[in-house]
This record gives sequence, C-alpha cells and structure tokens, in this order.
Amino acid sequence: SHSWQRLATAIRTARTPINLRPDEMHLWKVVQQSLANQHAEFNTKRRLLERKLQESTESLDLTTKGTKALEQTIQSLERELHQARSAQFKLREEMRRSETLAL
Repeated sequence: SHSWQRLATAIRTARTPINLRPDEMHLWKVVQQSLANQHAEFNTKRRLLERKLQESTESLDLTTKGTKALEQTIQSLERELHQARSAQFKLREEMRRSETLAL
C-alpha cells in the first residue's frame, strides 16, 4: 500500500521520482508514456477540430457573401424588369395615341 501511495504521488507530481524501487519506476514510466500519448492524441484531435472550425467558418463566410451577391443581383434584375415593364406600358400608350391620331 505504501509503494502505491509513493507511485501515485510521483504520477500526480509528474516529476521523476528518486525514491521508487525498480518495479515502481517501471510502472511510473509506463504511466508517464501513456499520459504523453494521450496528450499528443488530444492535441492532434484539437488541431483537427480547430482546422474544421476554420474551414466551416470560411465556407460560411463565402456562403454569406454569395447570398448577399445573389440578393443584390435579384434586386437589380427586379429593377430592370420594372423599368422594362414601365417602358413597355409607355410604348403601348404611344402606339394607342398614334392609332387614334391616324383615324
């Protein structure tokens, strides 16, 4: 029990212990390697998630810009359509007037 307490203390402090027996030292090294592996794996996953978040944010920015550009294009086309209808209406009115004058 006492050796497990020493080992647990060594693991918690993460310092290389000097008062451990060889079998305890072996266990300490195994645990430290495991922790190092888990830490590296965590960092790899974190970087991957950060990259995905960045890509998603950039994609969303492009989508937002694209949507705004599309809305502006639609508004512009609606204005042009309104102007064309207005011009068509005026042209019909002029044609009616000229027909009336021809009679």
